[in-house]
Amino acid sequence: MPEIRRIRLRWPCPDARRAPVLDKYRSTPRNTQRFESVGYGLERVQGKKEFGGDTRMKSEPKLDSLTSRPPDTYIVISNNTATGGTCFGDSGGPTFDNTSSNLVVAVTSWGQSPNCGGKGGAYRLDQPDDQEFLLGFDITP
Repeated sequence: MPEIRRIRLRWPCPDARRAPVLDKYRSTPRNTQRFESVGYGLERVQGKKEFGGDTRMKSEPKLDSLTSRPPDTYIVISNNTATGGTCFGDSGGPTFDNTSSNLVVAVTSWGQSPNCGGKGGAYRLDQPDDQEFLLGFDITP
């Protein structure tokens, strides 16, 4: 089930595109690409204690993989102490193309680990079916 929703930004995004922008990373080393993910999720989970969830945070996760099932639906990003990552409560938050971009390329969707480590997934917004959905709201990326 797709996790795409409409958001309204306070500023224009002049660098928005229709092409599958994430595909350009298929031929680059994974450690060179840093995205920027933003959300209000937890910062840490230790046993039954949870930390955070009330403050907007950002992270700069690296691209782990463009391989998804079904194909071209999500990207896999790192969630670790070196680069930061996403956690419970961040779902629906934007993932920007890089740390200085206004281009939202994915939406935080899932995490693999119950303690906010490991890997996370972000639903791609650069595919034709997603573009069609956005056009239904008069959003022309």
